Amino acid sequence: MSFPENLNLDQHTLINLEIGYNFGQRANYFLYEIRDTKSLVTITIANENSGSLVYDYSARNQKLPAGMQNLSYNNIATTTARSGP
Repeated sequence: MSFPENLNLDQHTLINLEIGYNFGQRANYFLYEIRDTKSLVTITIANENSGSLVYDYSARNQKLPAGMQNLSYNNIATTTARSGP
């Protein structure tokens, strides 16, 4: 598992780490803080259908829908499921 950005565990910047699914791919969710900025980033785990992808759900991301651009996260939780019915 690789951490996003300049995440430094020695500086206690990791707030929460969860494992779940993102758009049907297994993924690692990272909630962390660097200086005064909190980030929520998901990195999917490559499989036979797709490579590893990065999704940034942080408030500063202008690509998010307007209603999600000012959210602030204190913790995260993910749902998990098995593939198939």
